[in-house]
Amino acid sequence: MRSLNLWAVWSAGAFLLSCGSLDMSTDEGPTTPFASMRRLYANDSAANDSMPGALALGGVRFVLQPGIDYGLRMDSSRTTDRLGLYLYDNGLLKSFGSYSAQVTGGAGVFPLRSNRAGADFFVAVLQNGNAAAASRIGRVRLAPISNVESIVLEVRLLVIRQISLLPSTGERAALADKLLADLKALFLTYGITLNGSYELVEPSSPPVSVPFNGVYMALPGTRIPGAINLYLVDDISSASLYGTILGFAPREAMSLSSDLDSRVILNGHASESLLVTTAAHEIGHFLGFRHTTATNLELNEEGDLSNRDDGFSSTPDCVNLAKASARAAFDGGKSMSGIHYCPFQTVASCPSTCDVTNLMFPYDCPAGAGGQRLLSSEQIVFLKSNLALLQP
Repeated sequence: MRSLNLWAVWSAGAFLLSCGSLDMSTDEGPTTPFASMRRLYANDSAANDSMPGALALGGVRFVLQPGIDYGLRMDSSRTTDRLGLYLYDNGLLKSFGSYSAQVTGGAGVFPLRSNRAGADFFVAVLQNGNAAAASRIGRVRLAPISNVESIVLEVRLLVIRQISLLPSTGERAALADKLLADLKALFLTYGITLNGSYELVEPSSPPVSVPFNGVYMALPGTRIPGAINLYLVDDISSASLYGTILGFAPREAMSLSSDLDSRVILNGHASESLLVTTAAHEIGHFLGFRHTTATNLELNEEGDLSNRDDGFSSTPDCVNLAKASARAAFDGGKSMSGIHYCPFQTVASCPSTCDVTNLMFPYDCPAGAGGQRLLSSEQIVFLKSNLALLQP
């Protein structure tokens, strides 16, 4: 999420689910309630030092897209390890299978594949795991086995009802055209072709403000399957944060068609140039990007103080960054779609020694004529790989 003040982080409480009863074929299943389990993200390079213990002692959760081969990799040379996989289905954890690792060069890789019709949440736990197992496991990663990349991005912009700063439908249409054209030009610099379209939804109805309070709010308009759907609303409101919230989105969307929370919300009070950067930044989170440097809020939300940066060598941790320390009132829940991010701006938060021109830097900083829109080659590979998972 982007705003004009200090970055924070939140999780949508509307999708907070508990484990309920368990339907498992073995008594070696997860011991941690689903909603509080550690979340593993596809292609995530962050340190995740606490993930081995979670995998061995309680279980970790992640999304598997249908028909795609993944490898869950852990640094361990033990050939007897077995992984239990469980499907989260209608509030129940159901046994999905037991897997042996393919051990090569001190790393065990468990091949995983979902035969479900759509994206689903799964839980993995090391069978017969204990504290000793946790201590001998190294880094844990989830990645598609193939290195397929996508260079096409489908985007649908839904302009919701009246926008107070754009009273006529002609002004709204002109903004939509300009926003999509500038987004297309920006993503082309990353080697990605953006195909965009828009719709003016209920253009004569009163303006709508979306609250940023962890509660899902339904919005009108027809979502386009296979597209990242952007919703431009009149305002985003929150009594818990300082400054104007420019936009928000889930980190690593679950699906493009079936998961209603997989969307980007944009604030119609922002200028067109800010909307372009904000939309691109939130699309980055939507496809799994962390911030280049984590704020204290994100470290606390992730439950892993090792995740100080995104893990890319090309975007080092900004040691001079004045990290946020205040917590928002709604930070206790965990969204089904993942962690949501929120930027705030202060002068002290934008030191010249940091990569303030990077699109995923965690503050909205003045970054010169080119703006805060750059991605490293390493980030672009990540972007294309995760885009291929959602738009195969």
